[in-house]
Amino acid sequence: MISGAVDRVAKELPVYYIIQDNKIIHECAARASVTLREYNMSGEGEEQDDPARPVALPNFFKEAGHYAYWIARLKPLRLVNFTMISETLNRLNIEHDRDALQQQMQKTRRRDLLLLLNEYAAYYVAKAIIYRSEARLFEMTTASLTKPEAEAQAVEFQRLRKRASERAVGLSTYLLRSLRYDTHSPNSLALLLEVLLGSGYPFPQTEP
Repeated sequence: MISGAVDRVAKELPVYYIIQDNKIIHECAARASVTLREYNMSGEGEEQDDPARPVALPNFFKEAGHYAYWIARLKPLRLVNFTMISETLNRLNIEHDRDALQQQMQKTRRRDLLLLLNEYAAYYVAKAIIYRSEARLFEMTTASLTKPEAEAQAVEFQRLRKRASERAVGLSTYLLRSLRYDTHSPNSLALLLEVLLGSGYPFPQTEP
């Protein structure tokens, strides 16, 4: 999913190089797994250790919040600036027009991505987790319905999903800046993501 975010950013910043640190990406995943387990949200069985504590199913909003939190905090992506690009081309004896390259970089459409690269990756991953999880959960909860009932529910789900997507587009810049400048915990971020990205479709409760 982070690679997908990189591909999207690369389309907006075609003359920049994005360096992806896989060690930090693995660290993000490892830490998210640990903090999810601490909140009993990993779906792992613990009833043998504490029979009184029910095992919660994974909550995809919390998954999105924890992964987004660690990506924004550990920052696995780095944007190579113009000077480094030019120096690399010089070192490889590749002829290039330094002035033209600089002018092209100044025409970048999404200037905010220059500063908020890792925050965008965190947002992209969170959105992917929520959208895919909602789609899977919808399929599961409508599997036993008749075809007319399922089709009617699908129309409502798509309506809510479209409305949420439009809301997310309008508030994405706010969320990116909040990820960078505001203080969040993984769980508070999960609540924010649920409000901004969740469809609001009345799914069955996923936690006991």
